[in-house]
Amino acid sequence: MLTETEFPLIISVKRGFFMLSQGYTFCNSADFVRSALQKKGTLSRAIQKAQAQAAHLRETFFDTPARTSGWAHDFACPVCTTTLTFNADMDYKQGNEFVCPHCGKVSSGVKLDEAWVYLYRFAVGAKLEDCAVSALAGDDASFDFIVKCIDFYADHYDQFPVHGHAAGKGRIMGQCLDEAVLGIAFLKALRPFRDRIPAETRARWYEKLFAPMCELLYPQTGFIHNIPTWLMCFIGMTGLFFHADEWLDKALNSEYGIHNQIKKGFTKDGMWRECSPGYHYYTLSALTNFYSFYAETNPADAACETVEKAFIAPLTLSCDGWTIPALNDGWYPLHLSSLVVQASRIWDLPELDCQVETVLAHMPEIRETAGYVLFAKPEGHANARAVSQRDVVMLSDTNLGVFRAPVFAILKSGVIERSHMHQDPLSVILPPFADDIGTPGYGHPMTATWYRRGVAHCCVTVDGKTPETVLKTHISLTDGRMKAEVEPGEWDDLTVAERTLFAQDGGLTDVSHFEAASAHTFDWLFHSDGECECSAKTIPAESLGSANGYEHLADAREIQANGEIEIAFHLNGRTLTLRVQPAEGQRCFLCTSPGNPADHRRTTVLLRAHGAKAEFRVHYTETN
Repeated sequence: MLTETEFPLIISVKRGFFMLSQGYTFCNSADFVRSALQKKGTLSRAIQKAQAQAAHLRETFFDTPARTSGWAHDFACPVCTTTLTFNADMDYKQGNEFVCPHCGKVSSGVKLDEAWVYLYRFAVGAKLEDCAVSALAGDDASFDFIVKCIDFYADHYDQFPVHGHAAGKGRIMGQCLDEAVLGIAFLKALRPFRDRIPAETRARWYEKLFAPMCELLYPQTGFIHNIPTWLMCFIGMTGLFFHADEWLDKALNSEYGIHNQIKKGFTKDGMWRECSPGYHYYTLSALTNFYSFYAETNPADAACETVEKAFIAPLTLSCDGWTIPALNDGWYPLHLSSLVVQASRIWDLPELDCQVETVLAHMPEIRETAGYVLFAKPEGHANARAVSQRDVVMLSDTNLGVFRAPVFAILKSGVIERSHMHQDPLSVILPPFADDIGTPGYGHPMTATWYRRGVAHCCVTVDGKTPETVLKTHISLTDGRMKAEVEPGEWDDLTVAERTLFAQDGGLTDVSHFEAASAHTFDWLFHSDGECECSAKTIPAESLGSANGYEHLADAREIQANGEIEIAFHLNGRTLTLRVQPAEGQRCFLCTSPGNPADHRRTTVLLRAHGAKAEFRVHYTETN
């Protein structure tokens, strides 16, 4: 946090927003940046780093409409799924070779080339934030470069072809989403200098670049989703920056505008409806950027109450206040977002101030970034308070329930949105031992063949599969028992499909119960990164399957035991012990399966039963 003496502006609170009595709410003032530069310390180093980044970008920037932008998700190793190393200074040409930083595989191809172009333009947008800090510190060359950069894209925008194959169409970028993200980066860099830019220059930029971008993107906003939220936030920020009221009104109040994205996109629990914490924070990033502009105009927007709740909700899913479970598509591992630094400047929430402290404790290097210089809130006005937690938390509207004790566990009945869903109804997550490992780049074939499949999760498959569509599911809590269930008729011919967690004997008991109109093969699965120790003898086993993700299971061994089996997983000085109580006729296996990255192998426990009914009972205890 900045100290009171370092922050010259007076803060007052109005309807949850911080309203600066001088300058912008959007970012710290030029006077502040120049003053901080003269002092020895973290902020001075951060400003100097921003100046160096700005100078490097000024010297090396080159772009042309002849380069076609692709999809960042394609920039992944074809072997192990690891994101490849991006180098903005490489001698770009078609057919470049890229080396995987994890497994060393050398790859090339059109998709990788086009993904590099995406990453280059994204990096330019990100480094414009460094240019803004450098310009605020008094470097006119950095201000001139921001103008030069926007001039280039304005003068050539109509020469960039409309293209895209995965998430709408863009011109500069290969998807409508990426076009909006880049446009927001442009506007954030320009915002501190709006009154310094001649009116005729602003008018030309609006006519040649920002209005055409809005015209391209607005027709692609017709649904409730993180992508149109980004598009609408860009359109709204354009309206605010250029005083184009018609675009601001469309962005806020149209059927799929910001207000309806917030109202319909977040559940009553405060979670984004795609049920992915990664996309939850990604959507909040768009909204935070918009409200950083809009707070200066309308600090009383009632939709902010939902946004405020959304910044608190993910902490209920965290076992340590720092690590956030992946859940469905998204980044892995996922941690508390540094976005809260900017958000705490806009919303007066003690819980946000506490999250900023947590982020800075785990990632102190953030203090030496341009974003921290621009957005950090004064320490004297922080009022940190941790998110209150209970031993059992129900997020029923999001189909999630959480046991914080005696063993931290998340129970998931299903999803409410097909977008970014994983096929894991009635699944459990026991971090850090057994996580949903999210996804690598979506362009990698294993995303569909493994990471989204039910077999890759701690759930139950029926005949090796789980449904690929959204099911009607429920989660409830009665007398300390948390039950997740799928409605009859939703999943094949299952008449009962339910999973129950409850505290017992110093641990957590997990009972999965299935009944069907006909006989099936039921597989109960558990995956862990921990070092595995089994109490019983194992012998080599036949393949456990060859389709629907089972082809990725390897090294199968069958556990030989009569009665209860104890399997322990050791990780980071702690041990999670599973006491498995196989029913008559059930077979028990150990095997390995891909983690994230894919060449990291996890241990998988698989219990298999045949018939029209199946029940799996496992007891978890955690010890030091």
